[in-house]
Amino acid sequence: METRFRDTNADVINTDLLVLPVEEKKLEAQAIRALNRRLKGKLSEQIQKSKFTGAEGSSLSYSTAGTVPASHLLLVGFGKANDVNSDTWRRAGARARKEASAVGAQEIAFSFAPDKDPDDAAGAVVEGATLASYRFNKYRSNSGTETALSDHSRSAGGGSSRSPRACSRSARAR
Repeated sequence: METRFRDTNADVINTDLLVLPVEEKKLEAQAIRALNRRLKGKLSEQIQKSKFTGAEGSSLSYSTAGTVPASHLLLVGFGKANDVNSDTWRRAGARARKEASAVGAQEIAFSFAPDKDPDDAAGAVVEGATLASYRFNKYRSNSGTETALSDHSRSAGGGSSRSPRACSRSARAR
């Protein structure tokens, strides 16, 4: 699995699965608004239908049907902003990996702009995705093949003050 960092807006990322971390009751973030505009309001309709609020542990999967460069969106609830830590990012990475497997995605991109400790958050996302992909199939007679990730990238949400290179080094060190 290759990990890359780039500084771009979420609505232009070409990937199989785009993951957007969402704080509780903060559904008007710039990335969500931009994607909703490109999806002609369908994302906000789905958010309302599913009653997604961004509560910790909640998630919402949405197929874009080719209207944006990302094939699928995954909104992951982070809970309250002051409760977000590296475990929250690790669980988000694991949830993204499981969703990628479910939809057959080979590439995951995170819209990534943590408020504190971006190096730790980047490492935790990679660690969570890696741990979630582990399967012990030695004694299984019907071990099916699972979709392998070819790429795992983070987007700093356009205009990040952090250097993508600095984040990249910490993610590889884990």
